[in-house]
Amino acid sequence: MRVRASSVLLLGAWLCGVVGCSDDSEASNKDEFISRLCVEYMSCCKAAGRPSDGAQCRAFFGAFAPTGAYDPAAAEACLSEVRALEDHCDTSSTSSPSCGKVFSSGGTKKPGEPCENNTDCAAPESGEVQCESDFVEGATVTQCQVRLPGTEGSMPCLGTRDGNVTIYSGVNGSPSTGYICDKAKGLACNGQTGACERLAAVGEPCSGGSSQCVQAAYCDLATRLCQARLELGAACTSDDQCPESSYCDRGSQVCEAHHAPGEACTTDNQCAADDCTNEKCGAGNDITVTFLCGN
Repeated sequence: MRVRASSVLLLGAWLCGVVGCSDDSEASNKDEFISRLCVEYMSCCKAAGRPSDGAQCRAFFGAFAPTGAYDPAAAEACLSEVRALEDHCDTSSTSSPSCGKVFSSGGTKKPGEPCENNTDCAAPESGEVQCESDFVEGATVTQCQVRLPGTEGSMPCLGTRDGNVTIYSGVNGSPSTGYICDKAKGLACNGQTGACERLAAVGEPCSGGSSQCVQAAYCDLATRLCQARLELGAACTSDDQCPESSYCDRGSQVCEAHHAPGEACTTDNQCAADDCTNEKCGAGNDITVTFLCGN
């Protein structure tokens, strides 16, 4: 099983920060689009104790923005998608398909053809495209791979998207086209069958933990059945029992809302970015924060 978080370079190439922008005007050009992303990073940088004037962020995204044609509609869709993310300061991974379409790469490589980076690959009519690497018979092979949204039964599946994290656990090798199963749609990738399969609903059996249940449920290890998640303020014994964007407080043993970056904490699970450092919630991935905020 591979948990693949987007690297800082991929974040830059995609222009896909996981932030929401408060300005509702149309993202009409590249510089404005970058500025709108970076405005929201300012609060994340401030919470992390880094420079918060946005200069480093604008320089970083500006350096990595592709030079191809700009699509204002994709830019607006991108900004809408990243607004919906639970924690805009956690830039360890992304889940914003439209962001990859804001700038056309000008690539010409078809699915399955060799590539060196994402911009070598031709933009697909639907889904996302990546220059995927695989280790085959002692050597690395890279080729363009199209990733499409999966439905029940879609094959071959590549992995499961859970919020803004994708866990790659599907077929071996690098098929030219594959499917991402989205837990928000009640689907998960079965690495054995290679197909997107329906997650267990409330009341249905589970054996391997809460990852087998729909998002609104957790796996009760006593009954081996998926149970509905508890509400905020309810008594709990584990984080899995609590709603999304919350945790089970170890002291009070009740479900409480996640703390925002900069707020006080004692354990990682209290923080939206799962990062409690020096009794204060952090802003997420330190490497990315450095690139976007500076030192």
